[in-house]
This record gives sequence, structure tokens and C-alpha cells, in this order.
Amino acid sequence: MMIPTMGDKCDLSGVISFDKTKLKKQEVSEKTALPTSGDIAREKVVQQAANVDVNSLKHVETEEKGSLPTQSDIAAEKAPADAASFDHNKLKHVEMEEKVSLPSVQDLAQERTIHDINVFKRQSLKKTETEVKQSLPTTEDIQTEKESN
Repeated sequence: MMIPTMGDKCDLSGVISFDKTKLKKQEVSEKTALPTSGDIAREKVVQQAANVDVNSLKHVETEEKGSLPTQSDIAAEKAPADAASFDHNKLKHVEMEEKVSLPSVQDLAQERTIHDINVFKRQSLKKTETEVKQSLPTTEDIQTEKESN
């Protein structure tokens, strides 16, 4: 154990001479969360369940009903066993024929178009200017239209 020296002691002179009147008045408010109506209802249910008189309850016999399996259930359960004991010598030999279907002309054209779009270079296009031309009706057309109305 160390013996305290003069340098180890705390300087309490500032605490002793401190003027408490310079402190601001502070109101203390306790914040507590009130239970919700759902919390209260759950607590009431637990209390009511604890206060139930067990002697006032009626005795009940539980009857377990077990249904028997149907014919289809039995057949489904037997299927794996029947498959395991199946005589493979009764089977006929079959030759597999693999058919290779070639893509249609439309499919090939679509693939080519997609490939051409991916390889297309916009820089190879020539610059053009669009010119809008509207033909106005002639005086003869206007005259014939007026006469028909």
C-alpha cells in the first residue's frame, strides 16, 4: 500500500469556495412510458387465468380419432417397394434415337440481325440533312374545291 504524499492529494479549494448562486435553476422531470391498452389487457388475462377456480371446471375426456388409410394411400406406400422388387428381365430392349433439330431460316436470320446490330459502327454513316417539302394546292385545285362545296 502506498503512502499518500502531498502531490497525490486532490486540490479541493475550488470546490469549497464555489458560489452556488451562479448555478441556473433546473427542473427535474422523470420520463416514464405508460403501458398501452394492449399491455394492460394482456396483464388482465394473465391475472384472470391465475384466479380461476380449478374445482369449478368440468372434466373432459379427450377422444383421439385415427382415420384408416385409403386404397390409394396404401398403393402409394407400396409403389417404392414394388419398384425395388420389379423383375427387370420383363422389360424390352429399346434403342434410343436422338433427333437433332436444325434452326429454322427465321431463327438464323434473327441471330444474324442481332450479330449485325452488335457489330454496327455509327461512324460509318454519312451525315444528311432532312428537308421537309410540302406541296401547296394550286389555284385550280382551290377553285374546284370551292365549286364542289
